[in-house]
Amino acid sequence: MNGEDFTGRNFASARTSRLWFTRSSFIGADLRHATLDGCWFRFCDLGGARLRRASLREVSLAGCDPCGADQRDTELTGARFGSVNTGMPRSG
Repeated sequence: MNGEDFTGRNFASARTSRLWFTRSSFIGADLRHATLDGCWFRFCDLGGARLRRASLREVSLAGCDPCGADQRDTELTGARFGSVNTGMPRSG
């Protein structure tokens, strides 16, 4: 899925696997108890998303912004976190 806007949507307890999300917005989305095993997230905004107790086993997150996301008790076994070279100097 490319460029989808899931801002504020309710996906609590949703189940899916191996989907690809590119440049999609999950700002404030409710993903509590969701199962997203094996999904790929690239350049996605997860700011303020509720991921509490979600299953994100074997996911790939590259260039994503999780600022403010509630990740308490989230299952991240085998998850891969990658950065993206934007050509800008590192900050922080």
